Amino acid sequence: MTGEYRYSTGLRGSEYYKGPEFDNGLGSYGVNKSSSNFDSAVVLANAYFDLGTWYGITPFIGGGVGYAFNHVSGYSTNQQFTSPTYAYDYGNPIYDCKCGQAYYNYAPVYDSNGNPVYNTNSGSKFYKSKTSGSFAWALHAGLAYDVSDALKIEVAYRYLNLGKAETGPGFVPCCTGSLQAIKVKDIEAHDVKIGLRYYLGGLVAAPLPPLMPEPIPGPLVRKY
Repeated sequence: MTGEYRYSTGLRGSEYYKGPEFDNGLGSYGVNKSSSNFDSAVVLANAYFDLGTWYGITPFIGGGVGYAFNHVSGYSTNQQFTSPTYAYDYGNPIYDCKCGQAYYNYAPVYDSNGNPVYNTNSGSKFYKSKTSGSFAWALHAGLAYDVSDALKIEVAYRYLNLGKAETGPGFVPCCTGSLQAIKVKDIEAHDVKIGLRYYLGGLVAAPLPPLMPEPIPGPLVRKY
C-alpha cells in the first residue's frame, strides 16, 4: 500500500479553432488560452514480481490500482476571436425603391492596399476550484541491487495514470449565470524512484557443528 501527495503544478492549454466565413469569403478564427493549478493525493495497492537474480541484480515489474483525489484551482481562460472589421459605406448609399429612403452598405473594411482589416476581441472566464475523485492505476519496472543478504537498493520507473479532474462552474465578470465546468482528461505522470528494500528476519542460519566430537567407543572387553 502506498499513499502520496503530489504538490501543485501548473496546467496550461492552448486551443486554435476556425470560425465562420463572412462576406467575400473572409474567414475568422479564435485562440483560447487556459491556465490553472493541479495537485493530487493518491492511494494505491501495488504488487511486485521479481524476475530472478543475476550477479546480485534483480529485475522486477509490478502494477497498482487505487484512487486519486484530484484538485483543480485557479482555472481561467482568455479567449480571443478575430473577425473582419465592418463599417458603413457612406459613399455608396442604397435607396429603397418604394419610399426613396437611403440605406448604407455595411461591408468589410479594406486598407489602401486592398487587404481586409481584422478586429480582435478578447474576454476572460473564471472557474471555481473543485476536488473530484477518479480511478488511478500504475505500472512499475526496475532493478534491485544486493547490498547484503537482507538489503537491496532499487532504481525504478513508474507510469501513473491519475484519471480525470474537473473544475467547478465558471462565470464571466459583470455577467449573470454560470458556465459549464471544464473537464481535464488523461492526467499522467512519469516518475523515477530510488529506494531501499529490506527483508525482515533475514536468512535462516544453518545449525552450528558440535563443539566436541563424540568419543569413539572403545573395544568391548569381557572378563571371566
